Amino acid sequence: MPVGELAAELGWSGRHLTRRFRQHVGLPPKRFARLVRFRRALALLEQADGPSPAEVALLAGYYDQAHLANEVRAMGGRTPAEIRGSVTIDPSPEEVAFVQDPKQGGS
Repeated sequence: MPVGELAAELGWSGRHLTRRFRQHVGLPPKRFARLVRFRRALALLEQADGPSPAEVALLAGYYDQAHLANEVRAMGGRTPAEIRGSVTIDPSPEEVAFVQDPKQGGS
């Protein structure tokens, strides 16, 4: 929803909404929405057998795959293909030490 539309529903000006949003969240609404969209895209790209980059763009709310690629490069420093290629398998239980595991010196 555009900031102006939301502000009108609240009976506020767009500027007032942006100011209040920034006070509570720490970012302006548009930057926050950009981060949320980016994180959604990353989560989808990190799935080893996840959707294609074109589908990720659609599911994450980007206009098209080119906009997704530009945003991922700008914010993540890598391409969508590089992110997809960097996915690693979760470590086996033997590789993870739990605090509760008495063999690992936990309590």
